[in-house]
Amino acid sequence: MPTARPLILGLFVTMAAAPAWAEADRSDTQPLQVPVAPHSSATFPLAAGEDAPRPVDETEARALPTMALDADDGDPAKPACSDFDTHAQGRWQKANPIPNTWSTWGTWTQLEARQLKTLRRLIEAAAEQAADDPVAARVSTFYAAAMNAELADQLGEAPVWPQVEAIDALAKSDDVLAYLAREHRSGREVLFRLEVRGPRAGEDQPVLALVPASPGLPDLRTYTQPSREATGLLGVYEAHISRTLQLTRISKIGAQTAAESVRAIEVRLARALVKSGPGGTPSERLTPAQLAERHPGTDWPGYLAALGVNELAQVELVQPAYFAEIDALLGDTSIEVWRDYLRWSVVRPLAPYLSVGYTDAEFLLYQSRLGGRHAPEPRWQEMVRLTARAFPQWLGRRYLEAELDEGKARTAQEIVDALRASFARQIEGAQWLSPESRRHAREALDGLEIAIANPVQWPEDTDADIVADDLVGNIRRVQERQMKQQLARLGAEHIAAARAPDSTLFKLQMAYDSDSHRLSVPVALLQPPVLGADAPPALNMGAFGALLGAAMHQAVETRASPRWKAAERRLRDQQREILGLRYAEFRIEGARVEPERAAPLALADLAGLGLALDALAASEGAATGDLFRAWARLWRGQQRLQAIRNDLRAGLLPWRLRANGPLGHLPAFVETFDCSPGENGLATAEDRIRPW
Repeated sequence: MPTARPLILGLFVTMAAAPAWAEADRSDTQPLQVPVAPHSSATFPLAAGEDAPRPVDETEARALPTMALDADDGDPAKPACSDFDTHAQGRWQKANPIPNTWSTWGTWTQLEARQLKTLRRLIEAAAEQAADDPVAARVSTFYAAAMNAELADQLGEAPVWPQVEAIDALAKSDDVLAYLAREHRSGREVLFRLEVRGPRAGEDQPVLALVPASPGLPDLRTYTQPSREATGLLGVYEAHISRTLQLTRISKIGAQTAAESVRAIEVRLARALVKSGPGGTPSERLTPAQLAERHPGTDWPGYLAALGVNELAQVELVQPAYFAEIDALLGDTSIEVWRDYLRWSVVRPLAPYLSVGYTDAEFLLYQSRLGGRHAPEPRWQEMVRLTARAFPQWLGRRYLEAELDEGKARTAQEIVDALRASFARQIEGAQWLSPESRRHAREALDGLEIAIANPVQWPEDTDADIVADDLVGNIRRVQERQMKQQLARLGAEHIAAARAPDSTLFKLQMAYDSDSHRLSVPVALLQPPVLGADAPPALNMGAFGALLGAAMHQAVETRASPRWKAAERRLRDQQREILGLRYAEFRIEGARVEPERAAPLALADLAGLGLALDALAASEGAATGDLFRAWARLWRGQQRLQAIRNDLRAGLLPWRLRANGPLGHLPAFVETFDCSPGENGLATAEDRIRPW
């Protein structure tokens, strides 16, 4: 299946900084990735300036959002024109503190909590179906093994020790590439990962992509921009590596040396990733012969042969500078350093499934220090996520049956049709574009496929052996099976229709695939307060309509803008720059909104709301004020400082800024709430940005 790149428009929940789980959202078809799932009771001292945790009953039943607006949620003392977020949601926010096991609490975390409970119910029901359904039997056994924390504590480091011994057997640097081929063929991510992408429009075969792996720390600037904070965090990371490796039969001195080796390699790789950023070459496709010629110091032909894909027409290198640095590392790094790095590449993703010492260390760094949680979440939540990724087809079918009904699908499609008509009108009215460029934009709109909870052909789910007392082995066997299914798509008998289902099916995230020009809208978003089958048009348009409109804007612009005239692209860049600078005026103690990162999402939100407003105008008796209230309700809630920092790093924006940011550029908001342009940050008529 073409790789669906998740848009930054759907998943608004800030996950704790669990690298593998976050990375699992990148592709429909990539193999199982391992999330962080601590089962400890560790605590972590608060960072300077962080609010002390407020006692919240974690078992308290919190009311789920509905489509109905509640007048008691808002704070009428705050004028709508100066802070609409507080005006619409202020009292709700004060009455709903963040639970200690979350880093945020609001609409999106409430919906995520609901998602997890639904998935858990479906997974636990698998035990009753096991006698008649072999996949259900594997699902039930997998989840039971995942929940067995007592056994994990008894086994200690034993599940990873065979992999560590295999690394210790590597004798020379030339052995590293062969080791990577074995691991990648088995679905693991070491240095880089494999993705089968495409086929693109006009092509009949997918391509094998080599994609950089994520380093141990989520923000590349920690490695590349010297500062007191970055140096301190790198020191904490080194200590974490050393402490974790000491649990794996490695001496204290050896573990410290290994931590230094890991840091050195990750710093070099992070610098290469930064080099591949803005102004660099993001991706290039090469024949195997060109790959060998471009990288003569590395036996890439041997690597591809070991994968069993040596007859490929092309290989795609994502961020080529990264792979140039791998060439350099293979040439100048001793086998001792490589062993240190590779040991950590085994232990780091699997640590959450080992004994309590590993999970304590994992929680302290990733969930608390980098994620903003004050206490570990219940083990079942992460194990539900893990099981969902291990059995996406089986669980996806059942989730679809449980959550999708005809009314939701019909209402969503009606909104799609209304937004398409609105978008077409706005394109035709975009006089800043030449007639030819408007034609390109209209072609991009007409050619955009919007799949509403519409998974394509369901392939067979994994038939990997699942064992009741071997969670780590289960994970590795599922990874291997999923990668085998991916690589099989590269063969001569590839059938384009035999694709995996949308990975977003039960996630709160839209995904756009630029190769097929397809926007996938998951079932998970077709629920209150995002969408209600019988809800007033203003509420559906202000939430689901605005979100979908923003995603459509990004998809159409991605497809059409490369064919615009240079002056038109410069004008679009100026619009983004203006919005980015305005958003950067939003002050957060301990965090900073960077204009260049804020701009794309700011423009998308503005475009989405504009499309929703235009579409709503065709509805008789529609309440424009309720559209804005529905939009604000999407972003109600609270975020800890670290959660805000994580969002900003990922190109997302604080919830309060999402709620308030676009409004000042919309004449309908100014008119509805009788605001004065030019005051309270509201743009004047001359300064308003019109995306289309």
